[in-house]
Amino acid sequence: MADPMKIFLLASALIVVIISLYFAYLGYQSRSQIAPSLGIVNTSLLPCPETPNCVSSEAGTNAKKFVSPHNVTEGQNDLILEKVNTAVLTLGGQIQSKTDHYLYATFKSKLFGFVDDFEVRYDQTQAVLHFRGASRVGKSDFDVNKKRVQAVTNLLN
Repeated sequence: MADPMKIFLLASALIVVIISLYFAYLGYQSRSQIAPSLGIVNTSLLPCPETPNCVSSEAGTNAKKFVSPHNVTEGQNDLILEKVNTAVLTLGGQIQSKTDHYLYATFKSKLFGFVDDFEVRYDQTQAVLHFRGASRVGKSDFDVNKKRVQAVTNLLN
């Protein structure tokens, strides 16, 4: 007769392996996906999808997904996206595209390689930066995108 403790340990190890393989697969999926539709549409960043793994500072964003825009102080206007660029690189992001009023970057998690898309829109008339951060796969991001926006704004202050 098999030892119940050995059976329990083997079953537990098998569960851990299966869960790890699942997350590795999701990480692969997020790396191999083409970036979703991004950018500025009608002077705003695209709205977040229904899944909770997205945050945005644009008007009309669900309260659970809302992050505050960053006020740009006078004198920062000309260099603000360069400062955002530096902050993104400091946090480990990779710049994908940048214009005078828009920056798009990706971040990859260390453990499973999940890719998150990160966008910043500079609204010069309102003197604010708007943010949008979203995970490409899954439903939850454990507030990673919200914390990333906060980290960027902290580096800008």
